Amino acid sequence: MQLKFIDQLLIKRTLNYNKDNKVNSLNKKNIYIFPTWFGFQLGFFLFFCLVASILYQNNFSLLIFIILFFIFFISILLTFQNLNNLDISTNSEIIVEQNTFQNLKIFIDNFDYIKKLNIFFKIEKQSSNSDVAKGVNKIEIIKKFYNRGVFDLPTLHCHTTFPFGIIKAWSYKKLNCKVFCYPKPISPPNNIQFYLDSFNINKNDEHFDFSHVEEYKHGDSLSKIAWKISSAKKKKFVKKFDSYEKNEKILIDFDKIHPNLNFEKRLQYSVFLILHCYEKGKEFAFKIFKNQTEFDNSKSHLEKILKKICYVNEY
Repeated sequence: MQLKFIDQLLIKRTLNYNKDNKVNSLNKKNIYIFPTWFGFQLGFFLFFCLVASILYQNNFSLLIFIILFFIFFISILLTFQNLNNLDISTNSEIIVEQNTFQNLKIFIDNFDYIKKLNIFFKIEKQSSNSDVAKGVNKIEIIKKFYNRGVFDLPTLHCHTTFPFGIIKAWSYKKLNCKVFCYPKPISPPNNIQFYLDSFNINKNDEHFDFSHVEEYKHGDSLSKIAWKISSAKKKKFVKKFDSYEKNEKILIDFDKIHPNLNFEKRLQYSVFLILHCYEKGKEFAFKIFKNQTEFDNSKSHLEKILKKICYVNEY
């Protein structure tokens, strides 16, 4: 319990320092070093060797003490250097699906000329172990988001015990990333075409383009007579038109999607219809609480609507 409290204090201190000093990389100001349990055992053994060499004038104990102390000291330097001069970043915003595992892409920029070995990167309970070569590296941490909404990405915890496992160096990085978590899409109860027909604003909107003229036949509409040609030819001719329906425009109206069901379930149905229209290349818009988006079928349009759904509240 006490260690967890100390850990929280270190996180707060590190993030506040990084914010105040605009620090993006890991360095001596925000890296912490402490012996591991094996390191403590080695420390006790060193103390025992030192006491034995003094009390019993034992040169062998003194030699062991000097060798192990040198290893201990070198380990502190190497472990710190293995985490030093790393810049950690990610995308400024990500759009994820609720209750689905997502690959979070983390970019690690190594400013040193040497390769960093065996570094652990952790977000909450999900972690990734990676070596970091010189230059920009990419790692992925698999994480599931359980709640719809908009929130900040949790703090990244990175640590290493390289090379001997007796010293641990660690730090924390606040990733400046907004997470937009939209509802997991669920197929609505009725056939998908039922909703597309219901929400198609051009369903009964028939249009006509002029095609040609032909001689008048009994039953042809007198309003379609081409008078100029008829007077020139001394016969009645009528205009003929080709009919067509305008392209589908799907207005997904949230208020009309099973209003008797609960709010979150209706949002899941809405997301399913939105994704279906996008995948089929249909122009679509989304309407909720009298607020309507424009019609489009681009990826940016889809992302804009999904982010809007992340923000929406029932009341």
